[in-house]
Amino acid sequence: MREVALLNDAEFLATVQPYRWLKESEVSSLRDDRKTYAQAVQSWYQEITPLAERAPFIHDFSQFLETRRELFKDDGVHLTAAGDKFFCLMGANWERR
Repeated sequence: MREVALLNDAEFLATVQPYRWLKESEVSSLRDDRKTYAQAVQSWYQEITPLAERAPFIHDFSQFLETRRELFKDDGVHLTAAGDKFFCLMGANWERR
């Protein structure tokens, strides 16, 4: 996708999306069946967040909403309409490297 954007003289922006349960304190309050999933996602985020350090077009937005629980739907992954708007505004105002 980055190459397609560049061929069309457009900027490519990839993000590490926000996720509600990145903090262990949040995970401990989940039902057991959700804890396993949340812990797997935490592990995956530890692997992917360093990509933002190495690739200038990847931006780590994972921490932007960690204190804004009301912007997430109950599943902790998907954003509400207000969360989508907030996320888009953050992306539009992101300082380019």
